[in-house]
Amino acid sequence: MIAVRASAARLRHDLDRSFVALRDIEELARRTVQEIDQIIGNLRDGGPADETVEAPLGLASLDTLVAHHGAAGLEIRLDVTGPRRSLAGAADQAVYRILQESLRNAARHGTGSARVRLAFDDTALQLTVTNTVLADGTLRSGGGHGLIGMHERATLVGGNFETARVGDMFRVHARIPYGGHHPCHEC
Repeated sequence: MIAVRASAARLRHDLDRSFVALRDIEELARRTVQEIDQIIGNLRDGGPADETVEAPLGLASLDTLVAHHGAAGLEIRLDVTGPRRSLAGAADQAVYRILQESLRNAARHGTGSARVRLAFDDTALQLTVTNTVLADGTLRSGGGHGLIGMHERATLVGGNFETARVGDMFRVHARIPYGGHHPCHEC
């Protein structure tokens, strides 16, 4: 479907109609990526392949996520700044999954506590998770696709993702646009 629409847009000499076709291609591609992301997430998380797939959780489940990790022994400090804004479905799910994986990593590789900061700015949600890590620099085993998956999720919705380790602190930072895509359609 994407190839057919792209071919039609290329053959059109009417720029306005070509622009509409390209916008449709972009939306179709985003929906397809969301579906693939959900499938891959379920496969990585060991979700059942033969049952109905539930919609991934979003920030509406933030308190439950924090409580779950708190009950498992991770001390979490949560700071929210700026007026809360809603995120598009894919962006909301990406933020939730990045936060979920960050907290898993903090519990697995950290020393028992994490700080979560959600900063709602004019165009995007800034998610920062910091935690103290083992002083000797070793990581506990656990493997997986954590950092790669978080980077993929942020990128798929037009966001940015970075990590840094400074001394005994590990920091995950993601910037996710509210609409779940890059705000510049001409880029």
